[in-house]
Amino acid sequence: MWFIKSLATEKEEVADHGCPVGSLCQELNKDVTELAEESRRHLCCGDQWASAQFKLIGRKDAADAAVQLVATLQGISLLGNAMKSPAVIGRQVALLCDWVDRM
Repeated sequence: MWFIKSLATEKEEVADHGCPVGSLCQELNKDVTELAEESRRHLCCGDQWASAQFKLIGRKDAADAAVQLVATLQGISLLGNAMKSPAVIGRQVALLCDWVDRM
C-alpha cells in the first residue's frame, strides 16, 4: 500500500506539477534517445515491483494487474494536476487502496 499511498503524501506537489517521472517520460519519449530509454526504465520499475507483489499474493494476472495499478496512478496524477486538486488525488488514492484490499 505504501506504493499507492506515496502519491497521497505528495498530492499537493502532484496537483501543482504532475508526476515528475510520468511527465519526464512523456516529454523524453518524443525522441528515440538513451535518456528516453532511461526514463522509461524508471517508470517501469514501479510496474515490475507491483507485478512481483501481485505474484506474491497469488495473482495469475500479476503483470496485467501491475500495469493497471501504474496506469491508474499515472491517471490520478494527470487528472489531479489538470484539475489542480489535491482532494481529487486523495479520494482516488483511497479508491485504489480499496481495489487492492479486495484482491
